[in-house]
Amino acid sequence: GFFFFKQKTAYEIYQCDWSSDVCSSDLGSVSACVGGCRMTSTLTRTAEIELQAAANRPARGTILAYSGGTMRPPGFPELGVNLAGVELPSSVPVLDAHDNRISAVIATGRPRVDRGRALIVDATFSETDAGRQAVSLIRAGTPLQASVGLIVTQRRAIRAGETIAVNGQKIEAGRGGLTVIEAARLQEVSLMPLGADSNTSVSIAAR
Repeated sequence: GFFFFKQKTAYEIYQCDWSSDVCSSDLGSVSACVGGCRMTSTLTRTAEIELQAAANRPARGTILAYSGGTMRPPGFPELGVNLAGVELPSSVPVLDAHDNRISAVIATGRPRVDRGRALIVDATFSETDAGRQAVSLIRAGTPLQASVGLIVTQRRAIRAGETIAVNGQKIEAGRGGLTVIEAARLQEVSLMPLGADSNTSVSIAAR
C-alpha cells in the first residue's frame, strides 16, 4: 500500500490533506505505500520478499516495493506513482510499519527501478528484534505485506474515465478519478500485516 504523511514528526501520519508526503501502507491515513513481491523472469503484480540465509551472514531479501499499478487507500481517491519521477537514494531503511525509531529498523536496502515498471529494494536484514521477528514471521508463513514511504513534490489529477500510460501499462481512472504522483523522493520501505495495495505480499525462499 501507500502512505501519505506530513513531516511534523518524521513518519507521523494524519488523516489528511494530501499535502507534501506519501507512504504506502497505513490504511487509515493519507498515505501511499506499495507492496513487495518476488521477481521472476516475468514481472508479476504480486509483491514478496525473498530471503536468503547464509551461515554467519545476515539474511538478504528482494522487496518488490511497488508493482506499478494503482492503490485505493480507504477514504481517498485511487492512487498511482509514476516511477520515472521517483528520486532514489543510495540506500533506504526498511521499517516496522513506518515506525521512526532505531528499534523498528528491520533492514537496510538498495532501491532500484526494474525496466521502468516496478520499484525493487535489495535488502539486508538487521540483527535487531524487529529484523529477527520479521524473518521469523516470514519463514513461519505469516502473510505480511510491504509499504513504501515517499516525499511527494508533484501530483496530477486524472478525471474519471480518462486513460493514461504509466509504468509500462495503461490505466483508466475509475469513477472517483485518479491521483498520480509525478515527482517524489523515496524515504523508506516498511513491512506490515496490511497495505493499501491488495496485491502486496511477503515470502521467504527455502534455506
